[in-house]
Amino acid sequence: MLKFFKRESSIKKSTVNKRNSVAVCTTNNYSQYIPKHQIPINTIEDISDKCIIEILRRMDSKSILNMKLVNKRINTIIKRHYNEFSMTEIEDLILVGNEDYLSIENYCYRLSESNFFIPPEECTDLYVPMSQVHKKLYQARVTNSTTFVSLQFSNECHRVIQSMCESSLDEITLDKCFVTMNFEIFSRLIREFLLSKITIKDCLLDDCQLLCDNLFITNQQIQKFKFYSTEMDENIHAPLLSNKTLTTWADNTSWPDVFILQNVKSTFTYNGISILLNAFHQYSSNINDNLSCTKLHNIYWDFGFINCQLSQLIAIVRKFNPWIKYIKRSPNQIAFTYRFSKKTSPLNFNVRICM
Repeated sequence: MLKFFKRESSIKKSTVNKRNSVAVCTTNNYSQYIPKHQIPINTIEDISDKCIIEILRRMDSKSILNMKLVNKRINTIIKRHYNEFSMTEIEDLILVGNEDYLSIENYCYRLSESNFFIPPEECTDLYVPMSQVHKKLYQARVTNSTTFVSLQFSNECHRVIQSMCESSLDEITLDKCFVTMNFEIFSRLIREFLLSKITIKDCLLDDCQLLCDNLFITNQQIQKFKFYSTEMDENIHAPLLSNKTLTTWADNTSWPDVFILQNVKSTFTYNGISILLNAFHQYSSNINDNLSCTKLHNIYWDFGFINCQLSQLIAIVRKFNPWIKYIKRSPNQIAFTYRFSKKTSPLNFNVRICM
């Protein structure tokens, strides 16, 4: 950096000397002579912060990271003005941990190396503690989505996302993770980054409060919520997910395009489902009467398991029979496609009954 600055300084100096080889002082509007002071530059400390910042702005991200090791002063300047320097944008960030995600250690592994055939004492340079990820990727900015695989999704992951992601993200995916993040922090994370697509696949929940009314009522921007539990022998209980969510969607005429609760037992009842289906029917009727064209898209709702009787569900669905095509109708499951007309979006509906 010092050489670079000296080179630029010498070029400017020679240019000025060519323009005025005699003058050694300048004159202001009042014809006062002002001596021209020249400060010799011998070390990095002789360069002002402003000059260092201008030089750093012309450097790429990798060089800036290397400059952090030059001296303490430059490191301080980089930390203070890091938003002004060159950043590396990452559209989709994937963090992968160990298959034993229930262990106390929470490490992210490099995808370019395989750690399954390397002794533990030899692979220390292949992983980074979750708490240090944002420091290792200091100059990176995630713009679209983040994916966590085989990791403990804890409160420190919230810190990582805050440090590395833009103010708004589109999607977050948790795959085979042990979710220990506080449910209030999880809900705030979704609201803070305006996440519209959330996928939770084969994860172990430390707290069943993660699936609750507050998550969906305070995050009306969610368009796709997918919760898959294919490796669990028993249903996941979500006692705090109730009809309050369904009635809020109905009252606001705002609901997710995709809502999947596979192998999840909530406290939804046939009353809540009836209110939501009536609201969707009225919405479809209004769209059909509207002469303006709207963009059509498939809507898929899988409400998992609910406590009710088959006769109660049939009584609700029967009045929509002119617009329904049944896919499955058995003592423990009802699945159908509802469509008011070709001008409206089709609704694929599925629900199972706890026996």
